[in-house]
Amino acid sequence: MTKRRRPFRDSFGGVAAFVASVLLAAGAGAQDYSALDRTLGKANPSAELVANFNELVSAAANVGAVPPTESDRAAADAVRATLQDPGALARAKDPTARTAAQSGAEFQQIPGAAAKLDQAIGSRLSADARKGMSIDFAAVAEYMAIVSPGSNWYCQIRPLGALVGC
Repeated sequence: MTKRRRPFRDSFGGVAAFVASVLLAAGAGAQDYSALDRTLGKANPSAELVANFNELVSAAANVGAVPPTESDRAAADAVRATLQDPGALARAKDPTARTAAQSGAEFQQIPGAAAKLDQAIGSRLSADARKGMSIDFAAVAEYMAIVSPGSNWYCQIRPLGALVGC
């Protein structure tokens, strides 16, 4: 006695599995992770934050009306040191510290500051470069709001501060 194949049921099972995996993947992708969450999820978050910050400062110096000074460079070095500090990274990952920062006014102002930055850049950069700069700004700003609240870090770097409206 031979086993009779049921092609419809076999193909239906495969299609159902495919649809389920697509829906699960879409649901996972639909979660709105912040720029900082995406950065902290990387293998070396400190290096990622420093790279984001370097891109941000470089782009601000290139498109900003104010040339960087030695005090701007010193302020940028201080931010880089904070981005590389293992203790600060641990605080940024700590759910209690994050919740406290996220409920504060400084954290709530980040989207508005990023919008001002985007508006100030205008057409001086491509749409992709503007978006990248806004994402870099948001990641670093969220991090700094958690680990160094009230530091006013972007206003200390004049080309960036001029773009954000400090």
